[in-house]
Amino acid sequence: MRDRCSTFLKPRSRPRRSLALAVLAMAVAAPLGGVTAEAAASDLVIVRESDVITEDLYAAGERVIVRGRIEGDLIAASFNDVTIEGVVEGDVLAVAQEINITGEVLGSVRVLAGTVTMDGEIRDDLAVAALRSHIGGSTGRDVLGFGWDLEVPGDVGRELRAQMATEIGVAGTIGADAEVNARTIVVSGFVGGDLRYRGDLELAETAQVAGLTTELGRLPVPIRVRALLLGATILSLLSVVGLGALAIWLAPRVIQRAAEVAKRPWLGLGVGVVSLVVPPIVMGAFVASFAVTSADLTVPALLAVAPVAAAYLAAVALAVLVGFVPASTSIGRFFWRRPQPPTLDFLAGAAFWVVLSLVRPLGLILIGIGLIAGMGSVIVGAWRLRAEPPT
Repeated sequence: MRDRCSTFLKPRSRPRRSLALAVLAMAVAAPLGGVTAEAAASDLVIVRESDVITEDLYAAGERVIVRGRIEGDLIAASFNDVTIEGVVEGDVLAVAQEINITGEVLGSVRVLAGTVTMDGEIRDDLAVAALRSHIGGSTGRDVLGFGWDLEVPGDVGRELRAQMATEIGVAGTIGADAEVNARTIVVSGFVGGDLRYRGDLELAETAQVAGLTTELGRLPVPIRVRALLLGATILSLLSVVGLGALAIWLAPRVIQRAAEVAKRPWLGLGVGVVSLVVPPIVMGAFVASFAVTSADLTVPALLAVAPVAAAYLAAVALAVLVGFVPASTSIGRFFWRRPQPPTLDFLAGAAFWVVLSLVRPLGLILIGIGLIAGMGSVIVGAWRLRAEPPT
């Protein structure tokens, strides 16, 4: 396996950065029991023109470029861009700042990004959540889009369904129905079925609609707000993933010790609860003691506590963010019959949390408990690390 990987990976000149970049894949992978796969993490992950990957490929790097052939699925995450210029015979699941597809994907494509440009060929469906999306080329089946704005100059084999905050432009060919929601909708291409829309519709002279054109009513304010929140959610998710990877890059030994502590979840949970509860009680008692002595001292006491409270909240936020890593790694170990690399453990655990978040409200409660336990594991791991000699 290692020899084969070396044919398409650049040398790992910065191990810490490679470890951090591998964590990015948590946003795009789910546990696939019994599936053989290759996992690659590097500053640049590239499948060259002459390379043929006969398995699924998990790739994480500052850049991920596919110019050869992947006979399985591609699961990719990148700080910068994921570019597909070759052939992927399976499905594509990716998260990055930019995603570019000029090659061929024989399966479906599901992507989360700031900008998506598709000028290649997708045989099955395309689902995209991005601030800006350009869907050219050819998509064999349906296109589902969410985000800020969307342009479709290419060919869509079946239906187009899109919810955008600002504008949707359809200059290509839609094989069946189109249902689009946006502030402004411009159609200059061909729609092979019905056109259903919410927003301001502009039909160019070149536009052709084979079926009925039906306005579904003005876009309600709550839906507009949800569309705007979707864009903010995409940015937030990319930011959280990036900050988490940066934290791991800066403090890999702390994360390693925290993952060991997470094997005993009750210890991490106990420390996490104490860390959340005790500081506010102490700060509250401090302010109350001055308030009881003299009401005039209450405001100065609050001003004195405010910087400490702000630092406490920032530390808790950072600990919870970093604590997600050991919590996910600990959970992910249960999905495999045999020991797997930590990256795959993390991917499986992160996917478990995503699925669990759909079970409300119990799932959100369990996620909160897991994050608190992960925070406690980070605190205990950092405390134990201080007694070890630096490396």
